[in-house]
Amino acid sequence: MNSQVPSFFIRKLTTQVFSFINISLFNSLLLRRECCTFSNGEYVKSGLAELEKWIVNSKEEFAGTSWHELNYIRQAVGFLVEALSFLIAL
Repeated sequence: MNSQVPSFFIRKLTTQVFSFINISLFNSLLLRRECCTFSNGEYVKSGLAELEKWIVNSKEEFAGTSWHELNYIRQAVGFLVEALSFLIAL
């Protein structure tokens, strides 16, 4: 028996999962001081790069605009890594 899930549902589920990831990681950066380290920033940045590769390689009908759901955490991690690398260079 071949039952398929409509791409609309897959796209919505993916968007909701990425939105949850965005909020959870962003709140961790804001609320937990130990998360605001250069190494943690680099770790999250590499994880986001993996997610971006997955989105690029997946079909548009499944991933949709999921990458936009990670906007806040991408900006926060970029700022964290840049700011801490600047401070380390001083």
